[in-house]
Amino acid sequence: MDYTIRHMEQGDMVSVKEIFADRKLLLGTMRLPYPSQAAVDERLSSTEGMVRLVADSDEGIGGIIEMQTYPSLPRHNHAGAIHLIATHPNHRGRGVGRALMAAIVDMADNWLNLRRLELSVWTPNATAISLYEEFGFAVEGTLSDYVFRDGEYVDALLMARMNR
Repeated sequence: MDYTIRHMEQGDMVSVKEIFADRKLLLGTMRLPYPSQAAVDERLSSTEGMVRLVADSDEGIGGIIEMQTYPSLPRHNHAGAIHLIATHPNHRGRGVGRALMAAIVDMADNWLNLRRLELSVWTPNATAISLYEEFGFAVEGTLSDYVFRDGEYVDALLMARMNR
């Protein structure tokens, strides 16, 4: 399927709420289940330094990625942090995550001049870890019992890629 990568718009909020309500997404984030539309709207309101991209297709929004940059922190404005990459349940297995990662890495490297891009991922998420490694991310550390989800504690990996 062909996806157009673009900045998120207000009209995308209903689709984004569907993504945020998905159980698989919840297992990979710190979010609690049953998000209200108001909570989604607040979370996705305009924030300085935040880049939010969506993968759009004829079948609707296939996924979202968000990256925090730090323009008001002169000693840290060379870095960015991917806070979220999520695929709509109806679009899984179609290359959405890969397309979003390619777009955000391109933006970080070629438009924002970011030297460091980092993220965290729960250790059971082998699919995501593999995708991040494909884009040059390497494990920098492990946080033991970092998050409680689905009745158990799970470790997190801290991963980063350097653009030298």
